[in-house]
Amino acid sequence: MTMLAEHRFTAVRANLTRVIDHVLDREPQVIKARKQSERDVLLIDVDMQKELLRSFQFDIELVQEKDGSFTAGLDALALYVNQPTQEKAISDLVSEMTAYAQNFMEQRALYLSTSNRRHHLGYVMRLLLCHTEEEVRSLLCLHSAN
Repeated sequence: MTMLAEHRFTAVRANLTRVIDHVLDREPQVIKARKQSERDVLLIDVDMQKELLRSFQFDIELVQEKDGSFTAGLDALALYVNQPTQEKAISDLVSEMTAYAQNFMEQRALYLSTSNRRHHLGYVMRLLLCHTEEEVRSLLCLHSAN
């Protein structure tokens, strides 16, 4: 039992509009599992979820290499790219971040069972809540090493 409002699945099905209204009023709702082999489900407003995930920082290290190219890295997800220009490196890293998040969810059983990747879930969820590349870019905190 949680301190959140809990509902049985059949009650939610019969009163879905009311349950969703509570969620949209920023009151998370729990749907209780129907069987012991299942897990409870948490319904939460997307904006509230974004707020909860706000602490997942996307600190990007940008380094100009000796050859003039730029390496952009996101240590938190172990993602790194190298491109001829700073803009191309950032753009490429944004694409890599998005692809990684999608791959993580497609293979979530594998990633969630791997100790060095499991902690990426918060970052992945924050990325998946973005609608555009610009929204992903707005999450980046750039740090130049040179």
